[in-house]
Amino acid sequence: MGSGPVSENRRGSHVVQSALSFGVLMLLVLSIFDLGRVAYAYSDISQAAREAARYAAAHPGDVIGTRRVALAWSALDLDLTDVDVAFTTERPTTVRVTIRYRYHAACLLAVQLTGGDSSITLIGESRMTTE
Repeated sequence: MGSGPVSENRRGSHVVQSALSFGVLMLLVLSIFDLGRVAYAYSDISQAAREAARYAAAHPGDVIGTRRVALAWSALDLDLTDVDVAFTTERPTTVRVTIRYRYHAACLLAVQLTGGDSSITLIGESRMTTE
């Protein structure tokens, strides 16, 4: 009952279907992994921006110190040029800390969805009153 060319063709088609299903499944798993990395990176720069704004509110005018606090709070590969600090002059005085991070996707599906560019710019921002 299971011998002959018809059963061999079915077995071959099952192998092909399994291979295609495995490829789609791996693409889905890698995309979910990449989405988790994006969420982590955004959370990291947002927390770093909040802590830097908190420092800047206590130390008005200390831009370099504020940038260093942001770098210390971030686990990502940032440098001083990724952190922007701005103080307003009108009352009440506020500080705005903006961090820009260039995220590079690991999954090729994300590269195709973004038009061939494997990077996405994430922006974390925080504002606080200095008084």
